[in-house]
Amino acid sequence: LLWGIVACSGSIWYNLIMHQLTSSDRRAQANLSCSIGLIVLLLSGPISAQDTAGTLAALPSVAEPDGSLSLLYNPSGLSTLSGWELRLVNTQLDNRIGEGTSAFVGVPVYGPLALGTGFEYLRPHNGPSHFRFSMGAAVQATDFLHLGLGYHYLASDDRDGLDGTHSLDLGIILRPTWWFSLGITAQDLNTPKIDGTVQPRVYGIGAAFRPGTDKVALEIGARIEEDDADVQAVARLRTMLVDGFEIGLRTALAPRKGDVAVDLGVSLGFHFGAASLETAVFTSRLAGADMGFDGFSVGLRFGRQPLGRLIKRGNKAVVVPLGVLPEEPKEGILGGRNAVFLDVVRYLDRLSDDEYVSAVIIRDTGSLPGWAQAEELRERLLALKASGKYVVAYLDQGDIRHLYLYSAADRIVLNPAGGLRLTGLKSVVTYYKQALDYLRITTQWIRQAEYKSAPESFFREGPSQPASEAKEALLESLWNTLASGIETARNLPKGSMAKIVDDGPYLASECKRLGLVDDLAFYDELVNVVTKSSGRAIRIGAPTGRTTARKEWAPDDAIAVIVVEGTIVDGKSRRVPVLGTKNVGGKSIVAAIELAVRDSRYRGILVRVNSPGGSSFASDAMHRALQVAAKQKPVVVSFGSVAASGGYYLAMGGQEVFASDTSVTGSIGVFIGKPAFNRLFQWAGIGRHLTKRGKKADLFGIDTPWTESELSFLQEKVKAFYDLFVSRVADNRKMTQEAVDKVARGRVWLGREARQHGLVDQRGGVLEALQRVKVLAGIDPSAPVRTVFLPKANLTQRIKNTLGLNIAALLQAHPNIRDSLAVAFPFLVGFKPGEALALMPYHLSFE
Repeated sequence: LLWGIVACSGSIWYNLIMHQLTSSDRRAQANLSCSIGLIVLLLSGPISAQDTAGTLAALPSVAEPDGSLSLLYNPSGLSTLSGWELRLVNTQLDNRIGEGTSAFVGVPVYGPLALGTGFEYLRPHNGPSHFRFSMGAAVQATDFLHLGLGYHYLASDDRDGLDGTHSLDLGIILRPTWWFSLGITAQDLNTPKIDGTVQPRVYGIGAAFRPGTDKVALEIGARIEEDDADVQAVARLRTMLVDGFEIGLRTALAPRKGDVAVDLGVSLGFHFGAASLETAVFTSRLAGADMGFDGFSVGLRFGRQPLGRLIKRGNKAVVVPLGVLPEEPKEGILGGRNAVFLDVVRYLDRLSDDEYVSAVIIRDTGSLPGWAQAEELRERLLALKASGKYVVAYLDQGDIRHLYLYSAADRIVLNPAGGLRLTGLKSVVTYYKQALDYLRITTQWIRQAEYKSAPESFFREGPSQPASEAKEALLESLWNTLASGIETARNLPKGSMAKIVDDGPYLASECKRLGLVDDLAFYDELVNVVTKSSGRAIRIGAPTGRTTARKEWAPDDAIAVIVVEGTIVDGKSRRVPVLGTKNVGGKSIVAAIELAVRDSRYRGILVRVNSPGGSSFASDAMHRALQVAAKQKPVVVSFGSVAASGGYYLAMGGQEVFASDTSVTGSIGVFIGKPAFNRLFQWAGIGRHLTKRGKKADLFGIDTPWTESELSFLQEKVKAFYDLFVSRVADNRKMTQEAVDKVARGRVWLGREARQHGLVDQRGGVLEALQRVKVLAGIDPSAPVRTVFLPKANLTQRIKNTLGLNIAALLQAHPNIRDSLAVAFPFLVGFKPGEALALMPYHLSFE
């Protein structure tokens, strides 16, 4: 009956909160509930101790259990941990609970799963000392439902009836909104026997509320013993109005023979980042007696994530390691994910507002940013300097992109054993015509228009005039951006970079002599170098910031981030471990877009494109999905290092497009093609006989080349695809099709030129695009917002990510072989025969 009442009540609460209340109504409901709760706080009662009970640590809670201490009161609270945690607690009480010394550990292990364990040495006043071993497991079943199971084993040398006792606890937490949490527990679920006496099940229920802020939580609830229906009321208040200083109040009352027994507890928490000191004092009044001091508890907490920082010291230098900068996260089997480029730029942006940080040290650990990434990171360093931070970049060695990036810092420090590989810029395109002729393979290609040079690798021995023109223009624009940026930032004479690069590469000492870097030092000497150069007593420390150890009661409103990275194919996305590349599937991205639209928690959609294009059909499907989504939620597209052809096509479904000056984009064009192996078959003595029905049944077959009539027929189809592409751009850009065609025709542009031609809206990277989504969604630009990457990895993908199978590392020593395989692979397994491709010369790269 009790569980039925609880289930019905929970269902009513859920429907009321999730489906009937507006945002403002929810806040009003929270304030009303908390006002009622404050009245109930004055009418609450104690919790009596069970023979199977453990340590009284801090202030017990059912609806808001605290980290690894959840094993004591509600095991489902383990799943609210966002990092490992160790708690050490010693309690001394004068009541029957007595003294206890304990240690608890909790850790998230895989996705929504968390585990915990505890060891307690208990010394009750009414019985012999004994040990209690605890294990618990909890899972966050949904975004708002947590389930937990706790197991306890009691061992005693002095009490046979207690020794070997097993106890089982069950816990549930329901958190449908950010301001309401409902907890339910059943302790001693297996009704263990101690000295022949059955221990009754004990049920607990608690409802916690936040009155308009997550710094205050009020909980009201009850505890019920199954056999004698002994009902006790409980109330608890927790506040952290000052970061790092937590105060808790708890009261409980129980009617006893016409009188009332009262328990009161007060706790203080002092949080110093990864470590905390937690204390509590307890008083009680038995029925018919006076209120008196009952005892205290003291504990230490250590954890990967802070609960706050009471002491914040200035003149702090924060070290930001900069290594691999993926656009898309990889989720591991044990939960969590790697940091991605968006995380890095958001982190640097937050440091600008941290008043306790005076210096930022960028520790380059072998980064290889794309050109657009390097440009955006450079903008972040300039913003840090503008906010008054002293910015230092430390690198062991680098190339021209590192010099461009770190020239924005106040100081560049180079390893004395390193250097800068300044040799210029190059772009290499591989041509296969002679190899294919040698193999007696004929390829035919139909393209629209003359700048659509991707197929030239297969039927020419070198670039055509339009292809050469476009590549030269790109290279010149990129060079001018890098050279002028470095010269200005490093106070070098205008035009001097040309000679500097021609005379490179350079050893560390030569770099300093030329003024390319400021200091030569080993990393262990860096603090002294920074202190001396900045004139401040710098110390290395962690940044202050938002408390992250306790998960939010319910997921905040978020921005959905969808990364389109890799060659676009129809179907589902899949990685190619051998090449370290990815084919991004249209169906996977469309499903992610539709989910972001359906889920009311996602206030807007940010699409990050880092793709050279591919299947025109898949690109059009993604374009349509974004177009539909933009009618319901803000959709902003951000271009990474490459967003061309099909990558540009799909972006035309968004409301606004952001691109860095060095983003490669455009390539508005289409082509189709096929190989013919008839000469190879004849040379190898292979006979093939074709039987068909339908004049064009073998149109995309590999036996014979296309005839002139077939070429003419297919040219019309390619032209139709091209016209569709142009119309999509014209509709989005508010341009005429004639105006689009003038800057289209397969030509590739850098972001600066694309913006001048009206192909993109704004200059900016992924951070600026995210800010624009917030503005369009009505979110305060200065307010923190949660970002969720879609689609989420399934179990198979998590296992692959954890194993880290990436043979691409073995191919780094042979880049020509690697690049050639990367070119060929999509044509072998990613594209359908005769499929129209919106693909730039994606093997075009500048190094």
